[in-house]
Amino acid sequence: MRTFFMAVALILLAGSLDFKFEGASPIFIAADSSSKPGACNFTAIFNFGDSNSDTGGLVAGLGLRSLLPNGESFFQKPTGRYCDGRLVIDFLCEAMNLTSLSPYLESVGSDFRHGSNFACAGSTVNQSATTFSLPVQVNQFNRFRARVMDIFSQGGPASVNLPQPDIFDKALYTLDIGQNDISHAFSSNLTEIQINNVVIPQIIKELTSQLKYLYQQGARNFVVHNTGPLGCLPRTLVDIRSELSELDEHGCAVAYNRACQTFNLKLKNVCQQLRAQFSDAAIVYVDIYSIKYALIANASQYGFEHPLAACCGYGGLPYNYYDKLRCAETGAVNGSTVTAGACKDPTKSVSWDGIHYSETANFHIASQVMSADFSEPALSPGQACHSNPEIKQH
Repeated sequence: MRTFFMAVALILLAGSLDFKFEGASPIFIAADSSSKPGACNFTAIFNFGDSNSDTGGLVAGLGLRSLLPNGESFFQKPTGRYCDGRLVIDFLCEAMNLTSLSPYLESVGSDFRHGSNFACAGSTVNQSATTFSLPVQVNQFNRFRARVMDIFSQGGPASVNLPQPDIFDKALYTLDIGQNDISHAFSSNLTEIQINNVVIPQIIKELTSQLKYLYQQGARNFVVHNTGPLGCLPRTLVDIRSELSELDEHGCAVAYNRACQTFNLKLKNVCQQLRAQFSDAAIVYVDIYSIKYALIANASQYGFEHPLAACCGYGGLPYNYYDKLRCAETGAVNGSTVTAGACKDPTKSVSWDGIHYSETANFHIASQVMSADFSEPALSPGQACHSNPEIKQH
Protein backbone atom coordinates (compact mmCIF):
# COMPACT_ATOMS: atom_id res chain seq x y z
CA MET A 1 0.00 0.00 0.00
CA ARG A 2 2.79 2.40 0.87
CA THR A 3 4.40 1.75 -2.54
CA PHE A 4 1.14 2.83 -4.17
CA PHE A 5 1.11 6.09 -2.23
CA MET A 6 4.70 6.72 -3.26
CA ALA A 7 3.88 6.31 -6.93
CA VAL A 8 0.87 8.63 -6.76
CA ALA A 9 2.79 11.23 -4.77
CA LEU A 10 5.64 11.37 -7.26
CA ILE A 11 3.26 11.97 -10.13
CA LEU A 12 1.71 14.85 -8.25
CA LEU A 13 5.07 16.22 -7.21
CA ALA A 14 5.90 16.86 -10.83
CA GLY A 15 2.68 18.78 -11.30
CA SER A 16 0.88 21.51 -9.37
CA LEU A 17 0.35 19.77 -6.03
CA ASP A 18 2.42 19.64 -2.85
CA PHE A 19 1.84 17.17 -0.07
CA LYS A 20 2.49 16.51 3.56
CA PHE A 21 2.55 13.34 5.66
CA GLU A 22 -0.14 12.14 8.04
CA GLY A 23 1.16 9.04 9.79
CA ALA A 24 2.83 6.85 7.19
CA SER A 25 0.76 8.09 4.25
CA PRO A 26 1.07 11.26 2.17
CA ILE A 27 -1.81 13.73 2.24
CA PHE A 28 -2.02 16.00 -0.79
CA ILE A 29 -2.68 19.72 -0.61
CA ALA A 30 -2.95 22.30 -3.36
CA ALA A 31 0.19 24.32 -3.95
CA ASP A 32 0.20 28.11 -4.13
CA SER A 33 1.52 28.17 -7.67
CA SER A 34 1.02 31.92 -7.98
CA SER A 35 4.02 32.54 -5.71
CA LYS A 36 6.37 29.96 -7.23
CA PRO A 37 8.26 30.10 -10.53
CA GLY A 38 7.35 27.53 -13.13
CA ALA A 39 8.99 24.19 -13.76
CA CYS A 40 12.29 24.28 -15.66
CA ASN A 41 11.70 20.99 -17.50
CA PHE A 42 15.25 19.77 -17.02
CA THR A 43 16.17 16.95 -19.38
CA ALA A 44 19.35 15.93 -17.55
CA ILE A 45 20.91 15.82 -14.08
CA PHE A 46 24.59 15.51 -13.23
CA ASN A 47 25.05 14.43 -9.63
CA PHE A 48 28.12 14.54 -7.38
CA GLY A 49 28.31 13.08 -3.90
CA ASP A 50 28.83 10.15 -1.57
CA SER A 51 26.80 7.07 -0.62
CA ASN A 52 23.70 9.18 0.07
CA SER A 53 23.29 9.45 -3.72
CA ASP A 54 25.49 6.64 -5.09
CA THR A 55 23.40 4.55 -7.50
CA GLY A 56 26.14 1.96 -8.02
CA GLY A 57 29.34 3.87 -8.68
CA LEU A 58 31.58 2.41 -5.99
CA VAL A 59 30.46 -1.16 -6.69
CA ALA A 60 31.22 -0.69 -10.39
CA GLY A 61 34.43 1.23 -9.85
CA LEU A 62 36.01 -1.27 -7.45
CA GLY A 63 34.34 -4.40 -8.79
CA LEU A 64 32.60 -5.07 -5.50
CA ARG A 65 29.81 -7.54 -4.97
CA SER A 66 26.50 -6.12 -3.80
CA LEU A 67 24.22 -8.49 -1.89
CA LEU A 68 20.62 -8.78 -0.84
CA PRO A 69 18.83 -7.57 1.22
CA ASN A 70 20.16 -4.36 -0.34
CA GLY A 71 17.63 -3.37 -3.00
CA GLU A 72 14.96 -5.81 -1.82
CA SER A 73 12.10 -3.34 -1.29
CA PHE A 74 11.95 -1.90 -4.81
CA PHE A 75 14.42 -3.47 -7.22
CA GLN A 76 14.17 -6.99 -5.73
CA LYS A 77 17.92 -7.26 -6.29
CA PRO A 78 21.05 -5.36 -5.22
CA THR A 79 21.92 -2.43 -7.48
CA GLY A 80 24.93 -0.96 -5.72
CA ARG A 81 22.76 1.40 -3.69
CA TYR A 82 23.29 1.28 0.07
CA CYS A 83 19.58 1.04 0.74
CA ASP A 84 16.68 -1.39 0.57
CA GLY A 85 15.37 0.53 -2.43
CA ARG A 86 15.49 4.01 -3.90
CA LEU A 87 17.57 6.96 -2.77
CA VAL A 88 16.60 10.62 -2.55
CA ILE A 89 18.19 11.25 -5.96
CA ASP A 90 16.04 8.49 -7.48
CA PHE A 91 12.86 10.09 -6.15
CA LEU A 92 13.94 13.52 -7.37
CA CYS A 93 14.54 12.10 -10.85
CA GLU A 94 11.12 10.46 -10.85
CA ALA A 95 9.47 13.68 -9.68
CA MET A 96 11.02 15.48 -12.67
CA ASN A 97 10.01 12.70 -15.08
CA LEU A 98 13.58 11.53 -15.59
CA THR A 99 14.95 8.01 -15.39
CA SER A 100 17.28 7.10 -12.52
CA LEU A 101 20.86 8.16 -13.12
CA SER A 102 23.34 5.57 -14.33
CA PRO A 103 26.68 5.58 -12.49
CA TYR A 104 29.49 7.07 -14.55
CA LEU A 105 31.70 4.12 -13.62
CA GLU A 106 29.25 1.42 -14.77
CA SER A 107 30.55 0.13 -18.11
CA VAL A 108 27.64 -2.16 -19.01
CA GLY A 109 24.01 -1.22 -19.55
CA SER A 110 24.28 2.47 -18.69
CA ASP A 111 22.01 5.09 -20.23
CA PHE A 112 23.43 8.60 -20.04
CA ARG A 113 20.86 10.37 -22.21
CA HIS A 114 19.45 12.17 -19.17
CA GLY A 115 22.66 12.72 -17.26
CA SER A 116 25.11 10.77 -15.17
CA ASN A 117 25.87 10.06 -11.53
CA PHE A 118 29.44 10.63 -10.37
CA ALA A 119 28.67 10.01 -6.69
CA CYS A 120 30.54 7.17 -4.99
CA ALA A 121 30.09 5.73 -1.53
CA GLY A 122 32.73 6.84 0.95
CA SER A 123 33.67 9.90 -1.08
CA THR A 124 34.91 13.08 0.52
CA VAL A 125 35.41 16.66 -0.56
CA ASN A 126 39.05 16.39 0.48
CA GLN A 127 40.98 14.93 -2.45
CA SER A 128 43.64 13.18 -0.34
CA ALA A 129 41.14 11.22 1.78
CA THR A 130 39.41 8.95 -0.74
CA THR A 131 39.77 7.59 -4.27
CA PHE A 132 36.64 9.17 -5.75
CA SER A 133 36.72 12.55 -4.01
CA LEU A 134 34.75 15.53 -5.29
CA PRO A 135 37.69 16.89 -7.35
CA VAL A 136 38.04 13.47 -9.00
CA GLN A 137 34.30 13.35 -9.71
CA VAL A 138 34.47 16.78 -11.35
CA ASN A 139 37.44 15.59 -13.43
CA GLN A 140 35.39 12.57 -14.47
CA PHE A 141 32.59 14.90 -15.52
CA ASN A 142 34.99 16.93 -17.64
CA ARG A 143 36.21 13.80 -19.40
CA PHE A 144 32.65 12.58 -19.89
CA ARG A 145 31.60 15.86 -21.48
CA ALA A 146 34.69 15.98 -23.70
CA ARG A 147 34.09 12.44 -24.91
CA VAL A 148 30.43 13.22 -25.65
CA MET A 149 31.43 16.25 -27.71
CA ASP A 150 34.02 14.23 -29.59
CA ILE A 151 31.69 11.32 -30.35
CA PHE A 152 28.89 13.58 -31.61
CA SER A 153 31.32 15.49 -33.79
CA GLN A 154 32.14 12.21 -35.52
CA GLY A 155 28.55 10.93 -35.68
CA GLY A 156 27.69 7.26 -35.61
CA PRO A 157 25.86 4.78 -33.37
CA ALA A 158 28.15 5.29 -30.35
CA SER A 159 26.06 8.35 -29.39
CA VAL A 160 22.82 6.39 -28.85
CA ASN A 161 22.95 6.34 -25.04
CA LEU A 162 24.68 9.69 -24.59
CA PRO A 163 23.23 13.14 -23.86
CA GLN A 164 22.97 15.69 -26.60
CA PRO A 165 25.95 18.09 -26.62
CA ASP A 166 23.77 21.12 -25.84
CA ILE A 167 22.38 19.51 -22.70
CA PHE A 168 25.29 20.36 -20.40
CA ASP A 169 24.61 24.08 -20.14
CA LYS A 170 20.89 23.46 -19.48
CA ALA A 171 21.19 20.54 -17.06
CA LEU A 172 20.69 20.49 -13.31
CA TYR A 173 23.82 19.95 -11.20
CA THR A 174 23.23 18.41 -7.78
CA LEU A 175 25.72 17.99 -4.92
CA ASP A 176 25.43 16.11 -1.62
CA ILE A 177 28.84 15.59 -0.02
CA GLY A 178 30.83 16.49 3.09
CA GLN A 179 29.52 14.09 5.71
CA ASN A 180 32.42 11.67 5.30
CA ASP A 181 34.98 14.45 5.75
CA ILE A 182 33.49 15.30 9.14
CA SER A 183 33.15 11.63 10.12
CA HIS A 184 36.77 10.92 9.19
CA ALA A 185 37.90 13.91 11.24
CA PHE A 186 36.19 12.58 14.36
CA SER A 187 37.57 9.08 13.69
CA SER A 188 41.07 10.60 13.52
CA ASN A 189 40.69 11.76 17.13
CA LEU A 190 40.70 15.43 16.24
CA THR A 191 39.04 17.69 18.78
CA GLU A 192 35.83 19.49 17.99
CA ILE A 193 37.76 22.78 17.98
CA GLN A 194 40.23 21.40 15.43
CA ILE A 195 37.41 20.14 13.25
CA ASN A 196 35.57 23.46 13.37
CA ASN A 197 38.62 25.69 12.91
CA VAL A 198 40.77 23.66 10.52
CA VAL A 199 38.97 20.76 8.84
CA ILE A 200 35.66 22.40 8.00
CA PRO A 201 37.21 25.56 6.48
CA GLN A 202 39.37 23.30 4.28
CA ILE A 203 36.31 21.35 3.14
CA ILE A 204 34.40 24.52 2.39
CA LYS A 205 37.32 25.99 0.45
CA GLU A 206 37.59 22.92 -1.79
CA LEU A 207 33.84 22.62 -2.29
CA THR A 208 33.65 26.30 -3.25
CA SER A 209 36.47 25.81 -5.73
CA GLN A 210 34.67 22.91 -7.40
CA LEU A 211 31.37 24.80 -7.62
CA LYS A 212 33.16 27.73 -9.25
CA TYR A 213 34.91 25.40 -11.66
CA LEU A 214 31.63 23.80 -12.73
CA TYR A 215 30.23 27.30 -13.31
CA GLN A 216 33.25 28.16 -15.45
CA GLN A 217 32.55 25.04 -17.51
CA GLY A 218 29.03 26.23 -18.26
CA ALA A 219 26.92 24.87 -15.40
CA ARG A 220 24.24 27.35 -14.34
CA ASN A 221 21.64 25.39 -12.37
CA PHE A 222 22.72 24.03 -8.99
CA VAL A 223 21.06 22.28 -6.07
CA VAL A 224 23.43 21.98 -3.11
CA HIS A 225 22.45 19.78 -0.16
CA ASN A 226 23.96 20.46 3.23
CA THR A 227 24.98 17.49 5.36
CA GLY A 228 22.65 15.50 7.59
CA PRO A 229 22.85 14.92 11.36
CA LEU A 230 25.90 12.67 11.64
CA GLY A 231 25.30 12.38 15.37
CA CYS A 232 22.02 10.53 14.81
CA LEU A 233 23.48 7.64 12.79
CA PRO A 234 23.65 4.29 14.58
CA ARG A 235 27.27 3.85 13.50
CA THR A 236 28.22 7.13 15.18
CA LEU A 237 26.40 6.25 18.37
CA VAL A 238 28.05 2.82 18.60
CA ASP A 239 31.57 4.14 17.94
CA ILE A 240 31.27 7.43 19.81
CA ARG A 241 34.31 8.65 21.70
CA SER A 242 33.86 8.88 25.46
CA GLU A 243 34.69 12.58 25.66
CA LEU A 244 32.03 13.27 23.00
CA SER A 245 29.31 11.07 24.46
CA GLU A 246 26.82 13.81 25.35
CA LEU A 247 23.44 13.00 23.78
CA ASP A 248 20.51 15.32 23.12
CA GLU A 249 16.87 14.66 23.99
CA HIS A 250 16.44 12.46 20.92
CA GLY A 251 19.52 10.35 21.61
CA CYS A 252 21.81 11.99 19.03
CA ALA A 253 25.47 12.87 19.66
CA VAL A 254 25.64 16.61 20.33
CA ALA A 255 29.25 17.29 19.29
CA TYR A 256 28.92 15.48 15.95
CA ASN A 257 25.74 17.34 15.07
CA ARG A 258 27.23 20.62 16.18
CA ALA A 259 30.12 20.14 13.73
CA CYS A 260 27.63 19.36 10.96
CA GLN A 261 25.75 22.56 11.73
CA THR A 262 28.99 24.55 11.60
CA PHE A 263 29.74 23.08 8.19
CA ASN A 264 26.19 23.76 7.02
CA LEU A 265 26.25 27.40 8.06
CA LYS A 266 29.48 27.98 6.15
CA LEU A 267 28.09 26.15 3.11
CA LYS A 268 24.95 28.27 3.21
CA ASN A 269 27.09 31.42 3.29
CA VAL A 270 29.09 30.17 0.30
CA CYS A 271 25.90 29.59 -1.68
CA GLN A 272 24.75 33.12 -0.87
CA GLN A 273 28.10 34.56 -1.95
CA LEU A 274 28.18 32.58 -5.19
CA ARG A 275 24.61 33.61 -5.92
CA ALA A 276 25.65 37.24 -5.62
CA GLN A 277 28.82 36.70 -7.66
CA PHE A 278 27.19 34.72 -10.47
CA SER A 279 23.94 36.54 -11.14
CA ASP A 280 23.08 34.35 -14.13
CA ALA A 281 23.24 31.14 -12.06
CA ALA A 282 20.56 29.51 -9.95
CA ILE A 283 22.11 28.14 -6.75
CA VAL A 284 19.61 26.47 -4.42
CA TYR A 285 20.77 25.53 -0.93
CA VAL A 286 18.76 22.70 0.64
CA ASP A 287 18.67 22.16 4.41
CA ILE A 288 18.84 18.36 4.45
CA TYR A 289 19.97 18.47 8.08
CA SER A 290 16.69 19.93 9.30
CA ILE A 291 14.65 17.50 7.20
CA LYS A 292 16.47 14.44 8.53
CA TYR A 293 16.66 15.63 12.13
CA ALA A 294 12.95 16.41 12.20
CA LEU A 295 12.23 12.96 10.77
CA ILE A 296 14.22 11.30 13.55
CA ALA A 297 12.81 13.54 16.28
CA ASN A 298 9.23 12.92 15.16
CA ALA A 299 9.64 9.41 13.80
CA SER A 300 6.53 7.95 15.43
CA GLN A 301 4.34 10.61 13.80
CA TYR A 302 5.43 9.30 10.40
CA GLY A 303 4.93 5.63 11.21
CA PHE A 304 8.56 4.81 12.03
CA GLU A 305 9.87 2.83 14.99
CA HIS A 306 13.27 2.97 16.72
CA PRO A 307 14.74 5.75 14.53
CA LEU A 308 18.25 5.23 15.90
CA ALA A 309 18.36 1.49 15.10
CA ALA A 310 19.46 -0.06 11.81
CA CYS A 311 17.00 -2.30 10.00
CA CYS A 312 19.77 -4.33 8.39
CA GLY A 313 22.45 -5.02 10.96
CA TYR A 314 23.48 -7.02 13.96
CA GLY A 315 23.42 -6.52 17.72
CA GLY A 316 19.82 -5.71 18.56
CA LEU A 317 18.45 -2.56 20.11
CA PRO A 318 19.15 0.22 20.75
CA TYR A 319 21.26 0.55 17.57
CA ASN A 320 21.43 -2.89 15.90
CA TYR A 321 24.81 -2.01 14.41
CA TYR A 322 28.12 -3.85 14.59
CA ASP A 323 30.92 -2.35 12.50
CA LYS A 324 32.64 -5.71 11.93
CA LEU A 325 29.43 -7.24 10.58
CA ARG A 326 27.56 -4.78 8.40
CA CYS A 327 24.38 -5.30 6.43
CA ALA A 328 24.40 -8.53 4.36
CA GLU A 329 27.77 -9.63 5.74
CA THR A 330 28.36 -13.02 7.35
CA GLY A 331 31.01 -13.59 9.97
CA ALA A 332 31.98 -15.10 13.29
CA VAL A 333 30.75 -13.53 16.51
CA ASN A 334 31.57 -15.17 19.84
CA GLY A 335 32.35 -18.44 18.11
CA SER A 336 29.16 -18.56 16.06
CA THR A 337 28.61 -17.78 12.36
CA VAL A 338 25.98 -15.07 11.97
CA THR A 339 24.62 -12.88 9.18
CA ALA A 340 23.57 -9.28 9.49
CA GLY A 341 20.10 -9.50 7.98
CA ALA A 342 17.18 -7.14 7.49
CA CYS A 343 14.25 -6.45 9.78
CA LYS A 344 10.79 -7.77 8.87
CA ASP A 345 9.37 -4.41 7.77
CA PRO A 346 11.91 -1.86 6.45
CA THR A 347 9.12 0.69 5.93
CA LYS A 348 9.08 1.20 9.70
CA SER A 349 12.80 1.99 9.86
CA VAL A 350 14.48 5.33 9.35
CA SER A 351 17.95 3.80 9.15
CA TRP A 352 18.58 1.03 6.67
CA ASP A 353 22.05 -0.18 7.67
CA GLY A 354 23.22 2.15 10.43
CA ILE A 355 24.78 4.64 8.01
CA HIS A 356 22.20 5.14 5.26
CA TYR A 357 18.47 5.81 5.25
CA SER A 358 15.73 3.39 4.24
CA GLU A 359 13.73 3.82 1.03
CA THR A 360 10.69 4.98 2.99
CA ALA A 361 12.78 7.56 4.86
CA ASN A 362 14.32 8.67 1.56
CA PHE A 363 10.85 9.16 0.13
CA HIS A 364 9.94 11.40 3.04
CA ILE A 365 13.19 13.37 2.65
CA ALA A 366 12.66 13.77 -1.10
CA SER A 367 9.11 15.01 -0.57
CA GLN A 368 10.39 17.73 1.74
CA VAL A 369 13.10 18.70 -0.72
CA MET A 370 10.52 18.97 -3.50
CA SER A 371 8.28 21.14 -1.32
CA ALA A 372 10.97 23.87 -1.32
CA ASP A 373 10.14 24.61 2.33
CA PHE A 374 13.72 23.84 3.29
CA SER A 375 15.40 25.61 0.38
CA GLU A 376 17.01 29.00 -0.12
CA PRO A 377 15.76 30.40 -2.45
CA ALA A 378 12.40 28.69 -2.00
CA LEU A 379 12.68 26.59 -5.15
CA SER A 380 12.27 22.87 -5.66
CA PRO A 381 14.97 21.08 -7.70
CA GLY A 382 12.61 21.17 -10.67
CA GLN A 383 12.51 24.99 -10.43
CA ALA A 384 16.25 25.53 -10.03
CA CYS A 385 16.76 27.41 -13.29
CA HIS A 386 15.42 30.69 -11.88
CA SER A 387 18.44 32.79 -10.97
CA ASN A 388 16.72 35.74 -9.30
CA PRO A 389 13.62 34.66 -7.37
CA GLU A 390 12.64 36.35 -4.16
CA ILE A 391 14.78 34.84 -1.40
CA LYS A 392 12.87 33.10 1.35
CA GLN A 393 14.97 33.11 4.53
CA HIS A 394 14.85 30.15 6.94
